[in-house]
Amino acid sequence: MRKQGDQLSVDFTGTSLQVESSWNTHQAVATSAIFYVLQSLSPDQIPETSGTLEAVQMTFPDRSLVSSCVPAGVAIGNVETSQRIVDVLLEALRQVLPQQIPACSQGTMNNLLFGGRRADGTPFVYYETLGGGAGANIDADGASAVQVHMTNTRNTPVEVFELELPVRVHQLKIRRKSGGIGLHRGGDGLIKEIEFLEPARVTLAGTRRQSGAPGASGGSAGMPGIEHVQISGTSSWKKLKPGQAIDVAPGDRIRVQTPGGGGWGPAEKH
Repeated sequence: MRKQGDQLSVDFTGTSLQVESSWNTHQAVATSAIFYVLQSLSPDQIPETSGTLEAVQMTFPDRSLVSSCVPAGVAIGNVETSQRIVDVLLEALRQVLPQQIPACSQGTMNNLLFGGRRADGTPFVYYETLGGGAGANIDADGASAVQVHMTNTRNTPVEVFELELPVRVHQLKIRRKSGGIGLHRGGDGLIKEIEFLEPARVTLAGTRRQSGAPGASGGSAGMPGIEHVQISGTSSWKKLKPGQAIDVAPGDRIRVQTPGGGGWGPAEKH
């Protein structure tokens, strides 16, 4: 990312080629991520029109992860790779706006999907994204258990969740101390634990499971996310792999712990 005269140049040359799985994004999604970053950094509201981007020169390699073509899958890319594009753009801008760019936020939507049939044969299906920690900045700690960047969704109230679906919520709380340490601490993720009352197929798709959201200006990274399953009648929890899909029976539980945000500034200055 660089400025050329009165234009901003965003060049994705060198991006990986599109992949066989669904982590690809369409050029429209990548463009939306660029606009989002500019909107978030602007002191004033930017008109949401195509004319706004006339001052931005964008280069997208054909058949790449950020500009894929048929038959590339894009389901996960639209919700996860879009988050990473935002991270990359903000990190590029940190070089010229070091005091304005916060530490990285959770950088994932923590996609929870499940579906099945009730005992009476009626189907049920559900999909939600889960909040996590926002990155800290020069002035304040990051917010906890919130949706960040390209998410644009809200959580479903527990009362509605349990009324409409054959599930029981055992936990929905802040994941304390999961944000990165720093002069200002990263926001904490959340913990959601649900018990299934009917057989279901569950898929958990998220990133930031191997390493956490990086801190900034000497702050430490937030804790990565993690998922577990507990089989009915047992007391132990088994860790799930990122993106894993499993079949659950009545009484089984899923627990999702979302990532924390990165810290800002060295902690020793407290």
